[in-house]
Amino acid sequence: MNFIAIPQTEFDLLKLDIQQIKDSLSMHSPAADDLISEAELLEKLGSPNKSTTWRWEKKGVLLPIKIGANKMYRLSDLIALQSNAKLKRTYKYKSHG
Repeated sequence: MNFIAIPQTEFDLLKLDIQQIKDSLSMHSPAADDLISEAELLEKLGSPNKSTTWRWEKKGVLLPIKIGANKMYRLSDLIALQSNAKLKRTYKYKSHG
């Protein structure tokens, strides 16, 4: 026989809300948090030159995670960077005057 738990207190309702939030966060795609190598990053950017990543590191635009001698990058950082670049390109500035 299965029993259904019925919330009795505000605390129980709060626990249910927290669990629903946790469940929705766990559905988030783990692929966005994957790490990619510098070569994969350059391939996704369409840039054959490592000076691009070096320049962005110096400016703080895209920071690597160092694992030993290897530089890895968060895929989610690349996606955010690309989304931001698209927003800047599509936004048109109008002068008033």
